[in-house]
Amino acid sequence: MSRFNTSANYGGRVDTQISTVKQFVYSQNGVSWVYKKDNGSIVLTPEIKRYPVYIDNDLTVTGSIYNPSDERLKQNILSIDKEKTNELFTINPVSFNYKNDPKNNNHFGVLAQDVEKIFPDLVQNNNISGYKTVNYQEFIPIMLAKMKQMQDEIDELKQRVN
Repeated sequence: MSRFNTSANYGGRVDTQISTVKQFVYSQNGVSWVYKKDNGSIVLTPEIKRYPVYIDNDLTVTGSIYNPSDERLKQNILSIDKEKTNELFTINPVSFNYKNDPKNNNHFGVLAQDVEKIFPDLVQNNNISGYKTVNYQEFIPIMLAKMKQMQDEIDELKQRVN
């Protein structure tokens, strides 16, 4: 009894007692995507998972984006180093326009080269575009750690005044 049915789904009936996953592969320009329906959830994923997904345009998500963060998936869990969070302020936030953007939209961010000097784990060389990329999402815990430190300092100063 297989959970996967990789035959084309042309509206034919698939026995739900046997197959809980309906799957088909869509290919265009040599890129294959797998569409699966598993226990009510729909998943669209590249057929070859070792390749990153690169979108050379805006990405709009009307739902939420979730990253696996369950403690059971993690090891070597350490608090973020206070000294490292102090270096956060050496990164200069900037506004900019992309050179190849015909709309000349204004964007906000940081320069990957600046981030790489302090947090090299947050910068990656994109093999497709050839440019450096920043993992902005992983900036959040670093900023949160710094905010907590700053709040501790504020609370301590309040105690001194009182």
